[in-house]
Amino acid sequence: MPRPPAPIPTRVACSVRPSLVIFRGTNIVENATNSKVLFDTAVRQLRPIYGPDEAEAIAFLIVEKTTHQNRTQILASTPVNLRVTESFERALNRVARHEPVQYVLGEAYFFGLSFYVNPSVLIPRPETEMLVDEGMRHVATLDHPKIVDACTGSGCIAIALRHHLPQAHVTGVDVSDEALQVARFNAQRLQTPVHWAKLNVLTEQLPGPIDLLVSNPPYIPASEKEQMAENVTRYEPGLALFVPDRDPLVFYRALAAHAREHLTTAGRLVTEVHEKLAGQVATLYTETGLSDVQVKKDLAGKDRMVTARSA
Repeated sequence: MPRPPAPIPTRVACSVRPSLVIFRGTNIVENATNSKVLFDTAVRQLRPIYGPDEAEAIAFLIVEKTTHQNRTQILASTPVNLRVTESFERALNRVARHEPVQYVLGEAYFFGLSFYVNPSVLIPRPETEMLVDEGMRHVATLDHPKIVDACTGSGCIAIALRHHLPQAHVTGVDVSDEALQVARFNAQRLQTPVHWAKLNVLTEQLPGPIDLLVSNPPYIPASEKEQMAENVTRYEPGLALFVPDRDPLVFYRALAAHAREHLTTAGRLVTEVHEKLAGQVATLYTETGLSDVQVKKDLAGKDRMVTARSA
């Protein structure tokens, strides 16, 4: 099994003093003899921070990962030893300081696959899975489709596509060396061959021709940062999140140009978008000369994806 890349510490994450030390004076390490006690402790500590439903979901993730037990075993009060309890304590304290549980555990699930993540890459979101569904729908019948995932990050989109389309040639590109290290590790760990390249989509040409160009680029205007959750802004990479307020469509303009240059006759551009900018992205694609431009909603009913076809 390959070793994961070393986590990339962020300046803010490393400089923040813990606002909560959960176990001081509680003797939880000595008193917790089974996994149900650990689960109940996690829910109790996390409920004021995340709310009841999310606290329970996070508690299960922490206890499952640190005890290597399934939910049935956890609820059945399966015994745990001191080493397991101490590992649980460290993980819970980090999550209670708003660090995303996926970074704490080094794991996030996307399209049925387990991906390693650290603070150099965005945590894969469920709504992004619709890009994989949409992409597969357009190229599944091709013998050897050429797919490019721009701004690949952890590689989750590229790897999921290649995993379900073994006949495809998939390339993932990103400007971040650290992100590409994570992507390469995930591909090796999941035994899914993908070609990786360091490339700035704003200034460099993508490799063509392309049957499917897919991307979840940075799209959040910088002015929205103050409205976002602390566990996102403090820990996830700003390079992969934010764009200048003066030009929030900067990546979509570049992607549209790449699509015009490199998409095959039936090729598709599939992009995730900010719900408030979907209409502007669709207009941009149309004005660029792309055809069959469509805005599609996610399961929450928000405009989340814009697709287009080569002219």
